[in-house]
Amino acid sequence: MKIPRTIIDEHNRIQDRIKAGKKKPLVIPCPTCGHSMTFNPKEVKYTFIPSPDAGIDFRKDSFVSENSEYVSRIEKALAEGDEWAWCSVECRAEWNGFTGSAYLGGCSLYDGEKDFIRCNGKDMKA
Repeated sequence: MKIPRTIIDEHNRIQDRIKAGKKKPLVIPCPTCGHSMTFNPKEVKYTFIPSPDAGIDFRKDSFVSENSEYVSRIEKALAEGDEWAWCSVECRAEWNGFTGSAYLGGCSLYDGEKDFIRCNGKDMKA
């Protein structure tokens, strides 16, 4: 059996098994010692971490730059210290000592983590 590269890859594999009607738990070998581990996606801990998106200037972003009011809202929110005003978000998945991450940049004007998860969480977790 091929050892999964990330928890997210393994989560996708489990979802495919469930969709195919295979509801038995997925057992995978531990990559360090080889013993069997039963993967349960409900045990995965997800963390969403915003960080300043220095790679993309929102004033030059094609969607944002076309709307001066939107640019003003981002500038104001950033000046007030709102980390969700313009950011890159890391979705970190942790399970049984394994960690995997996915990133989404160019995120703007979310009302915090719950709002981001409501809009993007399912896609980021997949």
